[in-house]
Amino acid sequence: MENRFRIMTGIKLGKNRLQINFAISTARNPSGKISLLKHEFPELPYVTLDVPLYAEEAAVAGDIFLKKFNRPLVIDEIQYAPQLLRHIKVEIDKNRQTNGYIH
Repeated sequence: MENRFRIMTGIKLGKNRLQINFAISTARNPSGKISLLKHEFPELPYVTLDVPLYAEEAAVAGDIFLKKFNRPLVIDEIQYAPQLLRHIKVEIDKNRQTNGYIH
């Protein structure tokens, strides 16, 4: 069966550069979404919410959790802490610059 990815982004063109506020990659599991991101962007910080402690912290104190990581940031298994999406949106809206989240 063929794997299909869907990527949604918040992209805007800046002066002589492209700014990405967020990118969301969706596909059925296991389809290699995170493997692809790790291969193409090995320098990006990565966190998985598969780790119960990370998922709990992200759900309860998302703003504090996000401050621990540099941007852009790859977040895996975000479905374990959907509350984190609200914190990401607030940060993007507040800063209106390249925040660099990949989910």
